[in-house]
Amino acid sequence: MPSYIGRSMHRREDERLILGQGHYTDDIHLEHEVHAAFVRSPFPHAIVTAVDTRAAQAAPGVLAVYTARDYIDDGHARMAHGPMPADA
Repeated sequence: MPSYIGRSMHRREDERLILGQGHYTDDIHLEHEVHAAFVRSPFPHAIVTAVDTRAAQAAPGVLAVYTARDYIDDGHARMAHGPMPADA
């Protein structure tokens, strides 16, 4: 078996990517597909006491708007979170 360590490897995908002929998952569109957007507070360690969702709910094409309050009201516990990496 030949050793590949220390050798240049021919990359077969480069030509199609350079020529703009690459295909990505973002290029796939399905009928009736929807998209999700997540909005986070721009303030670190803030205690968010209210979220006004009226503008989002009134935007054309919006199917639903959910907040953390909706998650908790549905009986789910608060989500645990920690720094990444964990040893930060």
